[in-house]
Amino acid sequence: SYGNPPVVRLFTHWKGDIDVDLSLALFDDGFSMLEQVSYTNLRSDGYGIVHSGDVQNAPRGASEFIDFSPERLLAQGVRYAVAHVISFRGDGFNTFPCFAGYMERDRLKSGQKYEPQSVALKFDVTSRATEHLPLIFDLRAGEAIFADIAGGKGRHRNILSQEPVVAQTARAVLDMPRTRPTVHDVAMLHARARGNVVDGREEADTLFDRD
Repeated sequence: SYGNPPVVRLFTHWKGDIDVDLSLALFDDGFSMLEQVSYTNLRSDGYGIVHSGDVQNAPRGASEFIDFSPERLLAQGVRYAVAHVISFRGDGFNTFPCFAGYMERDRLKSGQKYEPQSVALKFDVTSRATEHLPLIFDLRAGEAIFADIAGGKGRHRNILSQEPVVAQTARAVLDMPRTRPTVHDVAMLHARARGNVVDGREEADTLFDRD
């Protein structure tokens, strides 16, 4: 869970003659996209989202940010805010330094770009892919879900062209806890397929135990 901050600041930082694009896609309960903010749409006045601007080369290192208010988005019918990072010219993330994450801020445009005490999550992006889905915010549940999903090796893509893939991937991440079997589920399937489940340890020929 995130701390219900007035503003969440998504960020990505990289170094090299590389064009990295940070995007945010907004979805309703049924995963229909309501809005997107990216280099194709640097601000959304309707949803109060601000993008820092499109940086196309970073020989000395550069960052992109997106600021949004979880409370405002939720009040306007947004259920999920999905972050997306693209290496626009097709360079794999494993070929240059790159990291991403989010900060919890007290208001828009407050303080410095990076304030260590406001960073809630930061991680390296090192996959061989050219697209990365790092985070999903479930605004109704108040949860920031660390997805860390790599995908694709294309060039010149953006959140608009990848919207169906982003929506499908985000839905799969959210469904995973409900569909992925636990160790108990697997043990019960084995027991029922190969024998009988008994009430006491003394009656059992085979035990599945944490120890």
